[in-house]
Amino acid sequence: MIKGIHHIGASVSNLDEVTAFYQDAADLPQAAAFKTVNSEAADRITGLKHTRSRTTFLQGSTSYLELSEFESPQPAPQQIMPVYGPGITHICFQSPEEDSAFEKFKRQGMEMVSRGDRPVRLNPQRGITYAYARDVSGNMFEMEQWVTPPRPFPIWIAHVAFVSPDIERLTRFYSQVVMGMAQSPEIRRINGIPNLDVVGDIDQGDLYGTWIPTPNILIEIWQYVNPKTPDERVNGSVETLGYTHVCFEVDDTSAEYERLSKLGVEFISEPYQTETNIVVFGRDPDGNLFELMQFLDTEDRMSLDRLDFGIES
Repeated sequence: MIKGIHHIGASVSNLDEVTAFYQDAADLPQAAAFKTVNSEAADRITGLKHTRSRTTFLQGSTSYLELSEFESPQPAPQQIMPVYGPGITHICFQSPEEDSAFEKFKRQGMEMVSRGDRPVRLNPQRGITYAYARDVSGNMFEMEQWVTPPRPFPIWIAHVAFVSPDIERLTRFYSQVVMGMAQSPEIRRINGIPNLDVVGDIDQGDLYGTWIPTPNILIEIWQYVNPKTPDERVNGSVETLGYTHVCFEVDDTSAEYERLSKLGVEFISEPYQTETNIVVFGRDPDGNLFELMQFLDTEDRMSLDRLDFGIES
């Protein structure tokens, strides 16, 4: 069983700087921090060699953000992820409009992606404003401010976004294959909306989109028609600067590994047991990395079981 999205992983060039940015802007406390030095476990799990890195987990109300700085392998210079992908393009922070996340991120020095200097509405009937920006490491994130917030938090991670050259294939993978849904959610054409170009800093934006529910946050998937999403495989690695993977917490990593393997899913290795969990990395059809993680202690303080997602039943 999949409990939800435990964390979104990102590789950054300056861990201390990026950690401070999110702690100050999004009030994400540090839940864990550790160093990896020539770890057999890390090498086997990720497919790397002679891994040396520092990692920090920041705890949100709904999910965690994992930030890692790699000394070895040395990451190549960061390539700025376009809005139209392909790959894991952004995470989304939602907040009440009266206590705007936009203003908090602005004070911490975010760089605007959206045109102008204010979030804008896409639908006059919905009380939500939108804006894209980049953090101090160049990673893109979205801010949505709600007049009537759907969750009782000052700020929370609402979704992680993928952009794919084949939205039907990737939607089927995450909805039916990973989440075990009977059918995929509807894919909608999105164009001709006032301010759509303002939010994404594009001209005549035209795209398809869908949203896949998990127990705690959404998986958002886009495919751009204009500008067209490049038809290329991602083949990411955990040290590559930018968003690197999405981690699903499960109650039995080995069982999920066997289930997904029988469905033809590609994995980096077999499940590996560490002191605290059982972990395995795989790839989705686009080449994006995903992780399955089971805590050995069902009462582990970092399990999603310890979080209140703030979703009304």
